[in-house]
Amino acid sequence: MISELYLAWQDAHSRRWFVIGKLGRSSRGFTFEYLRGATDAESIAGFQVLMPFPRFDWLYESNDLFPFFKTRMMSASRPDYREYMEWLGLDLRDADPFEVLSRSEALHATDRFRVYSGPVNRVHGGQPYSIFRFPLHGLRHATPSSQERALSLRANESLLLMRDSQNPQDRQALAFRTSETEDQDLYLMGYCPRYYASELGRALDQPADISVYVERVNPEPAPWNIRVIVRAEVKGFAGAWMSSSEYESLAVPVSA
Repeated sequence: MISELYLAWQDAHSRRWFVIGKLGRSSRGFTFEYLRGATDAESIAGFQVLMPFPRFDWLYESNDLFPFFKTRMMSASRPDYREYMEWLGLDLRDADPFEVLSRSEALHATDRFRVYSGPVNRVHGGQPYSIFRFPLHGLRHATPSSQERALSLRANESLLLMRDSQNPQDRQALAFRTSETEDQDLYLMGYCPRYYASELGRALDQPADISVYVERVNPEPAPWNIRVIVRAEVKGFAGAWMSSSEYESLAVPVSA
């Protein structure tokens, strides 16, 4: 079960993403705290504190999920709720709120926030590995031929991860392409979400083993942002995920 989620904010001018906060849960309830990336966003891009969380140095606590996050989930009373849960690959009967927020990215068309989780860490045959799940980004802007190929992807089909260092919008971009198992089958499928790119980029810089598979393809009328869901499995990564300075907490401990 996911116990932590990260909140990212995008600067409208530069389109740069900053990780600004962390949502946590335990048997005692829910917490929210700002991370170092929030003050980076403030100094670089003019980010301002969120109205429900007015101070950078507080640890916010609640018995219930904070409305800021709860309102980012589709209401179960909507007629398309069942279909939406299916698109996310979640069981309608026991859909966990943190899973829903993570898989949907808590997307609102009217703002520039995204919610995401760290990887799921597992062990198989004595070998530890990490699993990242996320929707492919950028499919909406892909060529018609790439969009058509994306919709023909099959579950568990392999994709290849590669750097797109000449991308004028983002020099750190990571892209996915087909594995070219057949002649002429070479298509750009989309991009890794920018808030995961630094993590998977670190794995690419190591002799880590990264395998990417298609987990789910949702045909129309599913929105482009969840049209293709992928799974990246990383083995042999040396280090800790989400350990850069932008993930440092700003909350000041309170003495008992």
